[in-house]
Amino acid sequence: MKIKARSLSFFVFLFSVLLSLSVSGQHFKIDSLEKALVKCKSDTARIKTLRNLSWAYKNKDPDKALEYGRQAFALAVEINNKLSIAGCLNSLGIIYKTKGNYDKALEYYQQSLTRYRELNEQSSVSNCYNNIGIIYNITGKKKDAIDNFEKSIQIAETLNDPKELIYPLNNLGAVYAEIGDDEQAIQIYLKALKLSRQVNNSSFIAYCLSNVGFVYEKQEKFDTAFSYYHALLKMDKVKEDYYSLSFDYVNISGVYRKLKDYDNALEYY
Repeated sequence: MKIKARSLSFFVFLFSVLLSLSVSGQHFKIDSLEKALVKCKSDTARIKTLRNLSWAYKNKDPDKALEYGRQAFALAVEINNKLSIAGCLNSLGIIYKTKGNYDKALEYYQQSLTRYRELNEQSSVSNCYNNIGIIYNITGKKKDAIDNFEKSIQIAETLNDPKELIYPLNNLGAVYAEIGDDEQAIQIYLKALKLSRQVNNSSFIAYCLSNVGFVYEKQEKFDTAFSYYHALLKMDKVKEDYYSLSFDYVNISGVYRKLKDYDNALEYY
Protein backbone atom coordinates (compact mmCIF):
# COMPACT_ATOMS: atom_id res chain seq x y z
CA MET A 1 0.00 0.00 0.00
CA LYS A 2 1.35 3.43 -0.92
CA ILE A 3 2.34 5.64 1.95
CA LYS A 4 1.19 9.19 1.50
CA ALA A 5 3.85 11.81 2.13
CA ARG A 6 3.49 14.32 4.88
CA SER A 7 1.26 17.18 3.84
CA LEU A 8 0.26 20.39 5.48
CA SER A 9 -3.40 19.48 5.12
CA PHE A 10 -2.82 16.26 7.04
CA PHE A 11 -0.54 18.03 9.55
CA VAL A 12 -2.91 20.91 10.20
CA PHE A 13 -5.92 18.69 10.70
CA LEU A 14 -3.96 17.19 13.57
CA PHE A 15 -2.61 20.48 14.80
CA SER A 16 -4.84 23.38 15.78
CA VAL A 17 -3.39 26.81 16.27
CA LEU A 18 -2.70 27.57 19.91
CA LEU A 19 -3.64 31.20 20.30
CA SER A 20 -1.94 33.92 22.32
CA LEU A 21 0.82 31.59 23.36
CA SER A 22 3.92 31.05 21.27
CA VAL A 23 4.37 27.33 21.81
CA SER A 24 4.22 26.02 18.27
CA GLY A 25 7.54 24.49 17.35
CA GLN A 26 8.91 24.68 20.89
CA HIS A 27 9.87 21.60 22.87
CA PHE A 28 9.13 22.17 26.51
CA LYS A 29 10.83 20.12 29.20
CA ILE A 30 8.12 19.16 31.61
CA ASP A 31 10.41 19.01 34.63
CA SER A 32 11.68 22.52 33.97
CA LEU A 33 8.16 23.86 33.56
CA GLU A 34 6.94 22.24 36.76
CA LYS A 35 9.86 23.80 38.65
CA ALA A 36 9.13 27.15 37.01
CA LEU A 37 5.48 26.90 38.06
CA VAL A 38 6.50 26.82 41.73
CA LYS A 39 8.60 29.95 41.27
CA CYS A 40 6.02 32.05 39.38
CA LYS A 41 5.67 35.44 41.05
CA SER A 42 2.69 36.77 39.10
CA ASP A 43 -0.66 35.37 38.07
CA THR A 44 0.07 36.16 34.44
CA ALA A 45 3.31 34.20 34.54
CA ARG A 46 1.54 31.32 36.27
CA ILE A 47 -1.15 31.23 33.58
CA LYS A 48 1.48 31.14 30.86
CA THR A 49 3.41 28.34 32.56
CA LEU A 50 0.25 26.33 33.17
CA ARG A 51 -0.64 26.63 29.50
CA ASN A 52 2.86 25.62 28.49
CA LEU A 53 2.56 22.56 30.71
CA SER A 54 -0.82 21.80 29.22
CA TRP A 55 0.72 21.93 25.74
CA ALA A 56 3.70 19.80 26.77
CA TYR A 57 1.36 17.08 28.08
CA LYS A 58 -1.11 17.33 25.17
CA ASN A 59 0.01 14.18 23.36
CA LYS A 60 1.88 12.54 26.23
CA ASP A 61 -0.99 12.62 28.74
CA PRO A 62 -4.15 14.46 27.52
CA ASP A 63 -5.86 14.12 30.90
CA LYS A 64 -2.92 15.82 32.60
CA ALA A 65 -2.97 18.46 29.87
CA LEU A 66 -6.64 19.06 30.57
CA GLU A 67 -5.94 19.44 34.27
CA TYR A 68 -3.31 22.12 33.68
CA GLY A 69 -5.49 23.80 31.06
CA ARG A 70 -8.39 24.04 33.49
CA GLN A 71 -6.13 25.51 36.18
CA ALA A 72 -4.93 28.16 33.74
CA PHE A 73 -8.50 29.00 32.74
CA ALA A 74 -9.70 29.23 36.36
CA LEU A 75 -6.89 31.61 37.23
CA ALA A 76 -7.53 33.73 34.13
CA VAL A 77 -11.20 34.04 35.14
CA GLU A 78 -10.24 34.83 38.74
CA ILE A 79 -8.08 37.81 37.71
CA ASN A 80 -10.42 38.70 34.82
CA ASN A 81 -7.67 38.64 32.21
CA LYS A 82 -9.89 38.64 29.14
CA LEU A 83 -7.15 37.87 26.64
CA SER A 84 -5.94 34.92 28.71
CA ILE A 85 -9.51 33.67 29.12
CA ALA A 86 -9.93 33.60 25.34
CA GLY A 87 -6.60 31.85 24.90
CA CYS A 88 -7.32 29.27 27.59
CA LEU A 89 -10.67 28.45 26.00
CA ASN A 90 -8.93 27.80 22.71
CA SER A 91 -6.27 25.68 24.44
CA LEU A 92 -8.95 23.56 26.08
CA GLY A 93 -10.56 23.10 22.68
CA ILE A 94 -7.27 21.78 21.34
CA ILE A 95 -6.96 19.30 24.18
CA TYR A 96 -10.51 18.03 23.74
CA LYS A 97 -9.79 17.63 20.02
CA THR A 98 -6.71 15.58 20.89
CA LYS A 99 -8.89 13.41 23.13
CA GLY A 100 -11.36 12.92 20.28
CA ASN A 101 -14.19 14.80 22.01
CA TYR A 102 -15.09 16.95 19.01
CA ASP A 103 -18.36 18.31 20.41
CA LYS A 104 -16.52 19.66 23.44
CA ALA A 105 -13.67 20.98 21.28
CA LEU A 106 -16.15 22.85 19.09
CA GLU A 107 -17.86 24.30 22.15
CA TYR A 108 -14.60 25.72 23.50
CA TYR A 109 -13.44 26.99 20.10
CA GLN A 110 -16.71 28.85 19.65
CA GLN A 111 -16.47 30.39 23.12
CA SER A 112 -12.91 31.45 22.33
CA LEU A 113 -14.06 32.94 19.05
CA THR A 114 -16.72 35.01 20.82
CA ARG A 115 -14.16 36.36 23.29
CA TYR A 116 -11.61 37.23 20.63
CA ARG A 117 -14.23 39.00 18.54
CA GLU A 118 -15.18 41.11 21.55
CA LEU A 119 -11.50 42.00 21.98
CA ASN A 120 -11.11 42.70 18.25
CA GLU A 121 -8.13 40.33 18.09
CA GLN A 122 -8.40 39.69 14.37
CA SER A 123 -5.47 37.30 14.02
CA SER A 124 -6.87 35.12 16.78
CA VAL A 125 -10.39 35.37 15.32
CA SER A 126 -8.98 34.06 12.03
CA ASN A 127 -7.26 31.19 13.83
CA CYS A 128 -10.45 30.31 15.70
CA TYR A 129 -12.36 30.00 12.44
CA ASN A 130 -9.56 27.77 11.17
CA ASN A 131 -9.79 25.55 14.24
CA ILE A 132 -13.58 25.35 13.99
CA GLY A 133 -13.23 24.40 10.34
CA ILE A 134 -10.91 21.57 11.34
CA ILE A 135 -13.54 20.12 13.65
CA TYR A 136 -16.25 20.36 11.02
CA ASN A 137 -14.02 18.63 8.51
CA ILE A 138 -13.16 15.81 10.90
CA THR A 139 -16.85 15.26 11.65
CA GLY A 140 -17.77 15.18 7.97
CA LYS A 141 -19.51 18.57 7.78
CA LYS A 142 -17.63 19.68 4.68
CA LYS A 143 -19.77 22.70 3.84
CA ASP A 144 -19.39 24.10 7.36
CA ALA A 145 -15.66 23.38 7.20
CA ILE A 146 -15.35 25.31 3.93
CA ASP A 147 -17.37 28.22 5.32
CA ASN A 148 -15.13 28.54 8.36
CA PHE A 149 -11.87 28.18 6.45
CA GLU A 150 -13.06 30.88 4.05
CA LYS A 151 -13.88 33.17 6.99
CA SER A 152 -10.41 32.53 8.38
CA ILE A 153 -8.86 33.37 5.02
CA GLN A 154 -10.92 36.53 4.55
CA ILE A 155 -9.71 37.92 7.87
CA ALA A 156 -6.13 36.74 7.36
CA GLU A 157 -6.00 38.58 4.03
CA THR A 158 -6.47 41.88 5.89
CA LEU A 159 -3.53 41.27 8.25
CA ASN A 160 -0.67 41.72 5.78
CA ASP A 161 1.06 38.60 7.10
CA PRO A 162 1.32 35.75 4.55
CA LYS A 163 1.94 33.21 7.32
CA GLU A 164 -1.58 33.81 8.62
CA LEU A 165 -2.99 32.54 5.33
CA ILE A 166 -1.01 29.36 4.84
CA TYR A 167 -2.78 27.12 7.37
CA PRO A 168 -6.40 27.90 6.40
CA LEU A 169 -5.53 27.83 2.69
CA ASN A 170 -4.08 24.35 2.96
CA ASN A 171 -6.99 23.18 5.09
CA LEU A 172 -9.44 24.56 2.55
CA GLY A 173 -7.53 22.88 -0.27
CA ALA A 174 -7.65 19.60 1.63
CA VAL A 175 -11.44 19.75 1.93
CA TYR A 176 -11.83 20.38 -1.80
CA ALA A 177 -9.47 17.47 -2.53
CA GLU A 178 -11.50 15.23 -0.24
CA ILE A 179 -14.81 16.09 -1.93
CA GLY A 180 -13.30 15.55 -5.39
CA ASP A 181 -12.94 19.14 -6.57
CA ASP A 182 -9.31 18.63 -7.53
CA GLU A 183 -8.93 21.72 -9.70
CA GLN A 184 -10.07 24.00 -6.90
CA ALA A 185 -7.80 22.16 -4.48
CA ILE A 186 -4.79 22.64 -6.76
CA GLN A 187 -5.41 26.35 -7.20
CA ILE A 188 -5.66 26.84 -3.45
CA TYR A 189 -2.56 24.73 -2.77
CA LEU A 190 -0.61 26.70 -5.37
CA LYS A 191 -1.58 29.95 -3.69
CA ALA A 192 -0.35 28.53 -0.38
CA LEU A 193 2.86 27.41 -2.09
CA LYS A 194 3.48 30.89 -3.45
CA LEU A 195 3.00 32.40 0.01
CA SER A 196 5.24 29.75 1.57
CA ARG A 197 8.00 30.68 -0.84
CA GLN A 198 7.37 34.36 -0.15
CA VAL A 199 8.05 33.85 3.57
CA ASN A 200 10.84 31.37 2.76
CA ASN A 201 9.51 28.70 5.10
CA SER A 202 10.99 25.41 3.92
CA SER A 203 8.58 23.28 5.96
CA PHE A 204 5.53 25.00 4.49
CA ILE A 205 7.01 24.77 0.99
CA ALA A 206 7.52 21.05 1.45
CA TYR A 207 3.97 20.50 2.67
CA CYS A 208 2.57 22.41 -0.29
CA LEU A 209 4.70 20.57 -2.85
CA SER A 210 3.51 17.30 -1.37
CA ASN A 211 -0.14 18.36 -1.48
CA VAL A 212 -0.02 19.52 -5.10
CA GLY A 213 1.86 16.40 -6.18
CA PHE A 214 -0.64 14.17 -4.43
CA VAL A 215 -3.62 15.75 -6.20
CA TYR A 216 -1.94 15.52 -9.60
CA GLU A 217 -1.13 11.88 -8.90
CA LYS A 218 -4.77 11.34 -7.95
CA GLN A 219 -5.73 12.82 -11.35
CA GLU A 220 -3.20 10.47 -13.02
CA LYS A 221 -1.24 13.45 -14.33
CA PHE A 222 1.90 11.61 -13.47
CA ASP A 223 4.46 13.83 -15.21
CA THR A 224 3.22 16.84 -13.27
CA ALA A 225 3.07 14.86 -10.04
CA PHE A 226 6.68 13.80 -10.65
CA SER A 227 7.78 17.42 -11.02
CA TYR A 228 6.42 18.31 -7.57
CA TYR A 229 7.64 15.13 -5.90
CA HIS A 230 11.13 15.56 -7.35
CA ALA A 231 11.21 19.22 -6.27
CA LEU A 232 10.37 18.01 -2.78
CA LEU A 233 13.01 15.29 -2.99
CA LYS A 234 15.64 17.85 -3.99
CA MET A 235 14.71 20.07 -1.04
CA ASP A 236 14.91 17.25 1.46
CA LYS A 237 18.28 16.14 0.10
CA VAL A 238 19.66 19.64 0.63
CA LYS A 239 18.30 19.68 4.19
CA GLU A 240 19.55 16.12 4.75
CA ASP A 241 16.09 15.35 6.11
CA TYR A 242 16.33 11.58 5.92
CA TYR A 243 12.98 10.95 7.56
CA SER A 244 11.16 13.00 4.93
CA LEU A 245 13.31 11.54 2.15
CA SER A 246 11.96 8.10 2.96
CA PHE A 247 8.44 9.33 2.21
CA ASP A 248 9.60 11.13 -0.93
CA TYR A 249 11.10 7.94 -2.33
CA VAL A 250 8.01 5.91 -1.51
CA ASN A 251 5.75 8.46 -3.22
CA ILE A 252 7.87 8.50 -6.38
CA SER A 253 8.03 4.72 -6.33
CA GLY A 254 4.25 4.61 -6.08
CA VAL A 255 3.84 6.71 -9.21
CA TYR A 256 6.22 4.47 -11.14
CA ARG A 257 4.24 1.47 -9.97
CA LYS A 258 1.04 3.02 -11.34
CA LEU A 259 2.89 3.47 -14.65
CA LYS A 260 3.88 -0.21 -14.47
CA ASP A 261 7.52 0.83 -14.55
CA TYR A 262 8.51 -1.69 -11.93
CA ASP A 263 12.26 -1.31 -12.33
CA ASN A 264 12.15 2.39 -11.36
CA ALA A 265 9.50 1.66 -8.74
CA LEU A 266 11.87 -0.81 -7.10
CA GLU A 267 14.84 1.54 -7.42
CA TYR A 268 13.08 4.37 -5.56
CA TYR A 269 11.45 2.08 -3.04
